[in-house]
Amino acid sequence: MVVFAALSLAYFGSALAVSAQSNDWIANINDVGFDPTIAGATITYQVTVDNNTLTASPATTISLAIPAGTVFTGATGTITGCAPTPATGPATVVCTVPALAPDGRVSSAVNIRTTASGTYTVNVSIPTANDPDGSNNVAGQSTTVTAGANMRLQLAGPASAPAGGIISYTFTATNLGPNTATNETVTFPIPTGLINVVPPAGCTLSGATYACLIPGPLAVNGSVTLGFSGQVSAASGSTITAIGSVAGTTPPDGDTSNNTATLNTSISPGSDVTIAKSRAPAGTLLVGATVTFTLSPSYTGDVPTSLVVTDTIPSNYTIVSITPAGGSGWSCSRSGQSITCTKPSGSIAGANVPLGNIVIATTAASVGNPVNTGSIRSTAPSDPNLANNSATDGGASIVAPFGDLAAAKSGPSPALVVVGNSYDYGLSATNNGNAPFFGTIVLTDAVPAGLTITSYGLNGFTCTPAPNVVGPANAICSIVYTAALPLLPGQSTPTVTTTALVTSASTLLNSVRVSSPDGNLPDSVPGNDTATYSVSGSTGGQSADISVRKTRTLATLPVGEVETFAIEVVNAGPVTTTNVSVTDTLAQLMNSGAGPTGQGFISASIVANAATGVTCSNAASGANARQLSCTIATLPVCTAGVDCPVVTVQVRPGGNAGARTNQAFAISSQTADPSLGNNTGGTTYDVEARTDVTVSKTGAPNPATTGQNLTYII
Repeated sequence: MVVFAALSLAYFGSALAVSAQSNDWIANINDVGFDPTIAGATITYQVTVDNNTLTASPATTISLAIPAGTVFTGATGTITGCAPTPATGPATVVCTVPALAPDGRVSSAVNIRTTASGTYTVNVSIPTANDPDGSNNVAGQSTTVTAGANMRLQLAGPASAPAGGIISYTFTATNLGPNTATNETVTFPIPTGLINVVPPAGCTLSGATYACLIPGPLAVNGSVTLGFSGQVSAASGSTITAIGSVAGTTPPDGDTSNNTATLNTSISPGSDVTIAKSRAPAGTLLVGATVTFTLSPSYTGDVPTSLVVTDTIPSNYTIVSITPAGGSGWSCSRSGQSITCTKPSGSIAGANVPLGNIVIATTAASVGNPVNTGSIRSTAPSDPNLANNSATDGGASIVAPFGDLAAAKSGPSPALVVVGNSYDYGLSATNNGNAPFFGTIVLTDAVPAGLTITSYGLNGFTCTPAPNVVGPANAICSIVYTAALPLLPGQSTPTVTTTALVTSASTLLNSVRVSSPDGNLPDSVPGNDTATYSVSGSTGGQSADISVRKTRTLATLPVGEVETFAIEVVNAGPVTTTNVSVTDTLAQLMNSGAGPTGQGFISASIVANAATGVTCSNAASGANARQLSCTIATLPVCTAGVDCPVVTVQVRPGGNAGARTNQAFAISSQTADPSLGNNTGGTTYDVEARTDVTVSKTGAPNPATTGQNLTYII
């Protein structure tokens, strides 16, 4: 009994020692990855529990304090059984910590999804019962979350579609938040097996990928849809895989797992047969002209069988021949104006596979506005698009050909001549008909009394009689056009130049008439067969010899500096002249503006002297020129450098360095000038290269207040 009592005491002493054992658990938490992170992203925290004793510890629990603005989505590791899952903060999630060996550790990756920007702290805690050091049973980790917009892309489309058919895709980009999104871009690479893709407005194609910018703003839970369509070129039995993605969002997207959408479409049998039709020549057709129609059939998708092309040629055309392209396999027949061509099948599956052209040659037979339509059909497989099975030539206008030769005559300008001087006249004709002209064109020039033709500038014509032709007399010039090289509608003949000496101080009316003894078409508009040119003649004693003297101030100057020109208009007589116009194109200036600073044209000033009614104006002429125009109402006989009118012009030359020439021209519209060779006066100068760099600076806001930010733009 004594021994038994001793054993019993020993046993209970051991039990008391076990029940008094303590366990030191240590809890830790750390965020894994980026800090700060983006709102909408999932933050992974590494949670660990350590047994900081030399003896095994029993199982326990650990609590996760999930803050508001976050969602606990789950955990993986040796800390298990976390509940509830998921949990929207603020919430407490409790997980099981298994028994630990001495110095043992368990851990788990805890996933917390953020739903708003801010700073979030996740705390963990272990019960402190039988733990002598409760200070290490609690830990926390703070993570900064910046603004973010979680974009989700979804794709809708058909699960199946026939070869050659049209597929429509709809992308839906949704902002799941938590912030408003801007500048997101949806990209859509064209899938293999899809052609003729039609994108929505605002999308651009680079290579084989469409990019569609959605400028926004796109509110939280707001969506944008983008619709694409395209034609299936893949053969039946294949699959078209469409893939789209959204990216580039401002603020950034913290969750890219939902940024891509994929859709597979299985392709069923189908073949889209189509036809195109063209006509040559285009435009208005003439009765009798050769007209060629070309039928161009093709298909997209599977290989079609039992192909039939039909074309009923309108009665305005006479069919000449039907020619299928060599090796195309078409067999054609004709019944009246109807043409039928057949072919057993196409060749290979694919996109826009040509079936071979069919060329129909015709002759335009009658006036009208016919439309020619060709069509195609096949037996199998099914054609998913019947809307493109026919095509027209667009319609033609067939008219009867007619001829119309119109005469043209030119002469000295202004129409003032002086006895004893020679002047040039021009003779020509234009084909105003609607058909090419071939045959002989005859220009009969009725030379009036007071003119003598002293020479011809033939320019391809033959003229008789040989000079001198003393008026009144006829000078006859002719030129021949052939069917191979005709005078086309709207074209003019070369110009015959006749140089004529003025022998009479009177009104001289010179006329030319066009005719053709052997033209291919009669002239149906005789009213324009004759053209006239009238001049007023005077003697040398009734004329005024106007000349222009132009000088410059600087022989050389840098670009952008001021050059001064003096334009002096001199009347050497013998009579006073009236209505004198002076023109000067001031080119190669800094710009075409006018003004005292920074402009190409600065000013024009007038010293009239003996002249009266002197006025000047100027106007922009292109980007870097100014047109100066002056009028002198009356200009008596004057002496250069003494009492003749002078216009002084100041300009700023621009452009590159080099030699420049400037010329002014003066002429009277009422008084004959016996010598037109001196009516233009010019001067030369050199320009040196310079670069004119300017700077400007602005500030905003203006006015500003103390403590306010200022922005300067230089």
